[in-house]
Amino acid sequence: MKVRMVSTQKGSPNGIAIKLYTKGKVYDVPDELGKVFLQESWAEKLRDVEKKTVKKALKAAPENK
Repeated sequence: MKVRMVSTQKGSPNGIAIKLYTKGKVYDVPDELGKVFLQESWAEKLRDVEKKTVKKALKAAPENK
């Protein structure tokens, strides 16, 4: 699962090693870890972030008349 971190957090992608996940960066994490990040609102699912970016761009684009 690809996520963009909303806040900097530590997490373990394999249940052994602990890794620092930095705010604003995109990571490909195991589904279990991604679900925790999403439930705690520490990250946004990348697909959701991409949709927001497209909507924002469409609103900002000038209309053709």
